[in-house]
Amino acid sequence: MNTKLAAHRDEIEQLNRVRGVLTKLQVVFDLPSRLRQCMDMGAYASAVHSYAAAAPLLERYGGRGGALAGVQAKVMVTIKELGDRLRAQLRDQSTRPDDAAEALELLQALRLPQDELQRDWLSERRGALTDALAAAAQTSPNAATGGSYDPVDWVSRLDGAFLGELSQTATSYRELFPDSRTALVELGRAACADYFRIVKDCLAPPGGSNEPLRVSGPALMGALHRMVQDVSPLARLVPELRLNDKAAEVVEGAVRRHVCASFAAVEADAARQLEATLAQLHASPDANSADTHEMLLRTQTRVGAAIMEGLHTALRDIAALQAERPALLGSWKEVFVDLVQGQCALLFTGVVNTCIAACRLPPMAEAAASLVELQHAAPEAPKAPPSKPAELPPPVFVLFLMRLCGDLESRVPPVAERMQASFSDGMRGGFDATVVQRLLRAAATHLLVGYVQQQGRRLSKLVRRSMAVPEWLVWPEPIRDVRPVCDAILDELAIMEKQVVQLLPPETVGGKAQHKGAAGAQGAEDRIQRNVAKLFQEKLRVFDDVEPTRASVLLGIIKIALKSWVECVRQVTVGRSGFHQLLLDVHYMRKGLRTYISGNPAVAEGLLDDIAAAAADRCAGDPIGFSADDMDTVLASRRR
Repeated sequence: MNTKLAAHRDEIEQLNRVRGVLTKLQVVFDLPSRLRQCMDMGAYASAVHSYAAAAPLLERYGGRGGALAGVQAKVMVTIKELGDRLRAQLRDQSTRPDDAAEALELLQALRLPQDELQRDWLSERRGALTDALAAAAQTSPNAATGGSYDPVDWVSRLDGAFLGELSQTATSYRELFPDSRTALVELGRAACADYFRIVKDCLAPPGGSNEPLRVSGPALMGALHRMVQDVSPLARLVPELRLNDKAAEVVEGAVRRHVCASFAAVEADAARQLEATLAQLHASPDANSADTHEMLLRTQTRVGAAIMEGLHTALRDIAALQAERPALLGSWKEVFVDLVQGQCALLFTGVVNTCIAACRLPPMAEAAASLVELQHAAPEAPKAPPSKPAELPPPVFVLFLMRLCGDLESRVPPVAERMQASFSDGMRGGFDATVVQRLLRAAATHLLVGYVQQQGRRLSKLVRRSMAVPEWLVWPEPIRDVRPVCDAILDELAIMEKQVVQLLPPETVGGKAQHKGAAGAQGAEDRIQRNVAKLFQEKLRVFDDVEPTRASVLLGIIKIALKSWVECVRQVTVGRSGFHQLLLDVHYMRKGLRTYISGNPAVAEGLLDDIAAAAADRCAGDPIGFSADDMDTVLASRRR
């Protein structure tokens, strides 16, 4: 019986195998309609499972020219639509975590690349993070047009929107993709870079020097502390982002910029006050009047007080910043103290440079050296050189700035005491008041020398103009009067004396200077002896340092004018009458300058003798003398 049924059994098994193949083929041919039905019903899992079951057969026979090529094409169209729906469900932030996980599992069953799924899931989250940052930027003080501004509240709202979204994204990502964090780290780095940039821009000082600081020191530290606290949980969640280090960099940068801006605001305010003073001086009908001088003295006191008040206000704000959240400064406290000390010294250097540039004087070597030495304190905020005015300021403005530097020098010790009390634990040994005072003293001297040189050049122009016009070989006779340039020089000196007396400390005038009177003509032997004697004398320094006294300032101006006169005489050839005219001018100037050179008459007397000697040397004929009595007679009858 068994033998008779064996042949039928084999046939039945073969037919069953054929039946199974036919069933599978039927399933494959019915797959497009089945997938569409599942899609319409929302049964995405059934659709994926049906496709997964038929996928091997489709891969084997669905290629170009295969028996199932037509079915394969229809199925792939439906599968692409299915994948798009599952991607949309995965990206949708309103999707429940279980549904998102199911959608991800189905997408993985469709053999989509893992990294593509990760980036696809993060794409919507990236948009939400960008929207949070954009909304925060619109409410920052950079975009606000008015109203009060609380940086702590602003940072809190920003962190609640942005960091909250990023933390939720990181948590969900770790649940969906536990085996790979690359895409999350890439998104986090890009998003956090934008976050820290917006925070820095929000808390940064205003770009223009005319604007006040938006944020006080304590408020700044409160906002930075809030940022550090809010960043810490996310830093633990995604340690690859190194958010704590980035936050520390933002803290240090924000504090540095705030300190630099605090001192820069004081310097900018001082520059504005100096510009206003110069404009007021230009508008004055008489820059040499006593009223104008009184105005300058009052302004100098006010500007000096304003600079120091601004400086002390900045130091109070920075001290409050330091006390608000000292832990934020703990790792770089010494650098912070050096920054404050350096910026305080740079403030005085900046004021000095502004004063020097306002007078169109050459830069001071001391100020340049100080700037280079202290620039390390804030390399991210280099000082731009102050611009020079288009024209020379009135000479009294130079004296005004000289007095201002002297006033600031006397106010430095209280600043040093305050610095020692609040910022004394830096690496450079503290604020060096001696160096700052020396700089201000040198600036005052530099300005005073500039005043002397400016006024001396003014008189030199008068001298050169007077010596260039006449024909000295045919000078008319008889000599009846001194040339107008002599009275012009004395008139200018009288005005300058007024400026000096009013704008410099008073000085006790000494006794009358002894003078030799008009030297008259010297013989050739006397001139040779005088020239030989000069070889062994110390050379006269015309552009020498000037002391802040009436006698020293006026003598410096007179030296420049008389030295120019000597050089001009050496460049002309005079006749006997022209020689006598120059002798009369020298005799008259000797009497007229007596009041101004009483402190040190020898220098001016020597230069006057040089003029007479140079005239004798350049005389075309025999330099016959012109006695002092004859010159006194001419001067007694002169018309003035």
